[in-house]
Amino acid sequence: MKSMKTRLHPITVVLALAVLGFAIYIGYVRKLQSMSPAVPPQMMEPRPAPAYDEGLGAMLQASPETKSHMIVGFRPSAAASPLAMLGCFPGDVLVSCNGAPVTGTEVRKAIEEMEKKHKPIVLEVYRGGEKIELKHEKMPAEPAIYQRLKAQGRPVPSGHR
Repeated sequence: MKSMKTRLHPITVVLALAVLGFAIYIGYVRKLQSMSPAVPPQMMEPRPAPAYDEGLGAMLQASPETKSHMIVGFRPSAAASPLAMLGCFPGDVLVSCNGAPVTGTEVRKAIEEMEKKHKPIVLEVYRGGEKIELKHEKMPAEPAIYQRLKAQGRPVPSGHR
């Protein structure tokens, strides 16, 4: 009597190994998922895009959680930006204006009152992790960035010397 040996077809072997490899991979992924902390829900919420505020001459990123605005940048002619004139820099986070929570409208109104009615303005900002107050009785003659450049002995754009 002949012994009957069954031979596996090479494709069957390859498919069996592929299924086994996939099962191992799925088990590994599930193990990793159980080990890593869940993403906080607030990180999954979309943030509003930065918006350019024509009256302030700055691009602002609103933060609904903290009710503040981060200055993303200024218009190309920084000299025309009221926030730059008042000493704000990109990266500053506006927290309050004259003690009120920051909105673009509140800051514009406070700037107008400072210029027309000579009322002082106090901007509270976070800069580099520190809370600072920018106080002004009137609009400065040149932006704070130009004052900083002059103090460093660096060139200032023409027309602002």
